Amino acid sequence: MLVSAIATSGLLRSFHAGAPRWPGLPDAFSGLLFTAFVLLLLLDLWNRRRGLDLWSDPPRPDEPTVTQLLPLVVVLLGEKWITSDLLAGAFDWIVPHSGDPRMADALYRLWTGFGLLGAALVLLPVLRQIYPRLAVFLTRERLASALRLALAAWAVTTALVFASGWFAGARLGIPAAAPGLLATAIGAQVVRGVAEELFYRGMLQNALVMILKRLGLEEHRLGRLTAIGAISASFTLEHIDPAASLRRNLGALAFVFAMSVLLGLLLEASRNLYLVMVAHIALNLVLANLLPTFVDATGRPVLPGAVSGAIFAFVLFAGVVAGHRRRGFA
Repeated sequence: MLVSAIATSGLLRSFHAGAPRWPGLPDAFSGLLFTAFVLLLLLDLWNRRRGLDLWSDPPRPDEPTVTQLLPLVVVLLGEKWITSDLLAGAFDWIVPHSGDPRMADALYRLWTGFGLLGAALVLLPVLRQIYPRLAVFLTRERLASALRLALAAWAVTTALVFASGWFAGARLGIPAAAPGLLATAIGAQVVRGVAEELFYRGMLQNALVMILKRLGLEEHRLGRLTAIGAISASFTLEHIDPAASLRRNLGALAFVFAMSVLLGLLLEASRNLYLVMVAHIALNLVLANLLPTFVDATGRPVLPGAVSGAIFAFVLFAGVVAGHRRRGFA
């Protein structure tokens, strides 16, 4: 039931644009996604009034109920409705006001990042039982620790990139973009990194771990790995490029899934959502070629962004594991 609920909501999120619409209603309020979101939200509110919610005891310890999974599905569908249907048309407004396709793309990414962040904050009360757990992951001490670890991992990654460039006789390449465009593009990646980690890891992964806790799996790695895998699959579906070939999609999606799993493991190992946000932002900046790096004679990076990003992520995770008395989950 757990897998089928997440898979069904994931499919509806990914392919809702092709679903039939109710005639006579505005586009944002006529789709199957909105209808499902409203009906399930009303059902969840009704269940809560009766004392039934995500953290109620299941009838059997090995099987979750629909009531338990309902808030998670409501949040999944609500976020997609807000960011895709309710905020639709933003790109059509941005393009004529930007004058530059690259600026239009950067502004759209910034807009969608703020949209996801706003949707996460609006829907967070649906999963209000995760507040204590989320508060632990967002203490001031964890912010300072996240910055120290990220800077150390970035220093190691930079040293490796520098060594590769030096041995290859490469030169240091600076992103070729106007200052305004570069600042907007960097800002967009920062906002998207914070928003995606708050929503996917901070909200969804934590909620799913707590569901599995009710099933007796919270203290076992299987429960946390199940949550990480399910949320990573949902995150990966959001990165499907309809215009790309199947082969290109599969390669890109495999990388996204691997990085998402690593970020999920990083959260469980560090108990530090700030650290996962910083890691995601760094990966976004590297993959988008927004940071200086060594390039060859043709202008191509000596180390592709995916390689540099993977090095940074693994060094960061190794630092987290090394900082604990026992290896593995914190």
